[in-house]
Amino acid sequence: MLLAVFALIATGITALGSYGVMSQLVANRRREMAIRAALGATRGAVLRLVLGRNALLAGCGVVAGLATAWLAVEGLVGLVPGLDPRQPWPYGAVALGVLGLTQLASLVPAVQAARILVQENLR
Repeated sequence: MLLAVFALIATGITALGSYGVMSQLVANRRREMAIRAALGATRGAVLRLVLGRNALLAGCGVVAGLATAWLAVEGLVGLVPGLDPRQPWPYGAVALGVLGLTQLASLVPAVQAARILVQENLR
């Protein structure tokens, strides 16, 4: 039960962190995105830009996390009954879950970036 509570807290922190990082990225690059829109970039292109950047950052974090988990799991075998560190599906499931969660959390800043008006931001 305690592990489930910690997992939920970690999931919330992950989502909040991803949202915060992408919101800051969008805020810092508003002028660039307005210039892209002025040069003909569609809203979909801006949306893909933000979500692609998030996927890159989240992917790097997932790779580092998987490497750390792979190394640390040997110490957890004695603490969690029934844990088999050689099964790859839990690692893959968690990696896909984290990637999906971060993409979902960064969807709001990505939509905000796609709505940037050119005239408003080029003053």
